[in-house]
Amino acid sequence: MMKKFVTALFAVLFAVPLLGQGRLAGVCAMYETPREERLYLPEGYEPWVVSHYGRHGARFLTSQNLYDSVYDVFFQEASKDNLTEYGAEVYDKLLSIKPYIDGNAGALTRKGEEQHRRIAARMKRRFRSVFKDDPQISAVSSTTPRCVRSMEVFCEALKSGPIEMRSDSADLRILNPFACLEPCDAVNYTSEASWKPYFRSYCDELIDTSPFEVKLFKNGYSSSTMSLGTFEARLFNIIQNLPCLDFKSPSFSGLFSESEKNVLWERDNINCYLQSAYGFPGNDRKYSVCYPLLEDMILSADKDLRNQRPSVRLRFGHDMTLNGLLTLMGVEGWDTRAESYAQIKNVFQNWRMPMAGNVQMVLYTNVFEYSQSLVRFFLNEKAIALPLSPVGDRLYEWREFKELYLGKVAEAFRTMNKPACNYLFKIESEYNGHAMQAFSIKDEVVYVAYDSGLCRTYDLKSGKQVSEYPLGCATGSNHCGNLNFLDSLLYVSGDLKNKACYVERTTPFGSKLVQTIRFNLSGDHGGSQAVIDSGRRVIVYMRRENAKINLKDNRFLISEFPLPDVSQGDVTYSDDDALRTFSLEKYFPIYQGASIFEGKLFQAFGGPSDWPSSEGTGFAVFDLNDGRLLDVVRFPFDREPQSVLNYDGKIFMNFEGCGLYEIINHMSRD
Repeated sequence: MMKKFVTALFAVLFAVPLLGQGRLAGVCAMYETPREERLYLPEGYEPWVVSHYGRHGARFLTSQNLYDSVYDVFFQEASKDNLTEYGAEVYDKLLSIKPYIDGNAGALTRKGEEQHRRIAARMKRRFRSVFKDDPQISAVSSTTPRCVRSMEVFCEALKSGPIEMRSDSADLRILNPFACLEPCDAVNYTSEASWKPYFRSYCDELIDTSPFEVKLFKNGYSSSTMSLGTFEARLFNIIQNLPCLDFKSPSFSGLFSESEKNVLWERDNINCYLQSAYGFPGNDRKYSVCYPLLEDMILSADKDLRNQRPSVRLRFGHDMTLNGLLTLMGVEGWDTRAESYAQIKNVFQNWRMPMAGNVQMVLYTNVFEYSQSLVRFFLNEKAIALPLSPVGDRLYEWREFKELYLGKVAEAFRTMNKPACNYLFKIESEYNGHAMQAFSIKDEVVYVAYDSGLCRTYDLKSGKQVSEYPLGCATGSNHCGNLNFLDSLLYVSGDLKNKACYVERTTPFGSKLVQTIRFNLSGDHGGSQAVIDSGRRVIVYMRRENAKINLKDNRFLISEFPLPDVSQGDVTYSDDDALRTFSLEKYFPIYQGASIFEGKLFQAFGGPSDWPSSEGTGFAVFDLNDGRLLDVVRFPFDREPQSVLNYDGKIFMNFEGCGLYEIINHMSRD
């Protein structure tokens, strides 16, 4: 049909980029008044459905303890006469605002209320045709009081007759899924989270606290209640949050240098990225948990399109849910992956989710004739591009939008029904051009082998590299496909030429070859693995029946041999020496390193999905009594695992190009 473009009432852009304190305030940044922008619609189209999700408005910091812990430190240091003149001045300023803060943690401020009134007024003006036709309006909120109040003032500002408002814990799965997580996910948001020690270690290196310490304390920081770095970060958060509050606060200019402000923001930004954005490879559960919100927005809008009246659906919640939604949708660069802590600030900025940050999905119908509905998506009232073919200025067919994003909902649902892979720290993928292979752990030290017999060691608690060196068995054919510890001895196997298991006396700083165990077995095609069963003190030798490693109909033959004492010197085993031989129930074509725990064989498998014969990525568990397959655990990301290990009651794996992971929620049968 002939299309004449007419003006659609206002969409918007940011008036100016967030600068200075606004940007560095991160998720405490104040919402910027948007600048109006004219967008165009095909002739005959008008908005019919407005579907919204908004973060609560400006508020106090969410925990009273964040305030109290900082005041307590100042009180302790002042009692010891340990504050400098400038430190005493900072403390006096903090005391002057304390009466306004006490008892108000997490509360919405009048500024926060006003943010939502203005957003509501602009929504009503921008989509005037929706509101003039007696629309059906509903509003739901998270049960948090600041969200409830944000909903109330927003609805009051619309002045559109009766509005159905609801705040019910039954809606939390949609509005705040982080409040109803499975235990395996909830632990990631506590001090016990497996990734927290590595996050703290990076932050400790990032922040030089000495200039800050000298400014405030005569004889150095002396409090034992929290580290100096944590104290500095909490004080920074208090000050950066002050523009959200309703009283006039004193100036703290000069307390932090520009470089200190930037690294303190970076610390907070990393935390946001790891908690509900893309995170590191394998951590897709962090944002996939938000799929019910995207699903609800799509299905309810599709239903509302068929109504005789236009509709407005308002939802109120939190920045983490907004973060997860945008990551799941893959818009505005939200789906860009960082490979290290240092890269995060370049791909993700938490100030893009300011106080009262919001999304608005608007569906348009043709009032003159039946035709395909169209959709625009607004972030903070700015129309944004979507990964679809546009039919106008940031305008898309609703049918294609549904197909793409219901597909992402389905993918996220599958992810939430797979194990959680928690990234711990980065392991260098190469050592002098040789690829990372298997790993093992001994006395809180991670030993990582590289092709040809090289080794790096890492501190398990901090993720920092300890040393690197060639193993005693270093040779070009030694693939190092499997590593197992028994007492102080490291057993290395997977040589592609020599059918052998090398025994090394190893420390974090070096290694010496003390024994070679050779295998002269029929039908051994190389690349076989000698897995150590420490409980029974036997070698579980795994070899392929067929030479073709990618053959799906292949099978693993298991031969068990006594574990020789090092004092016996080099040993060669033949078929006749086997204690028994049997096969495993299933063969995984791309097999990786293995380990044994409580009579069960754990074998990593898989690689990228485009590899021939790939069966995905994960690990299998076999009963060594009879070779039965007990469990197959598959992961929701496409990286090659190198090995799997039970250590200290936890399951660890290392992945090509990534690093070390802890696997949780793992007993999930294929």
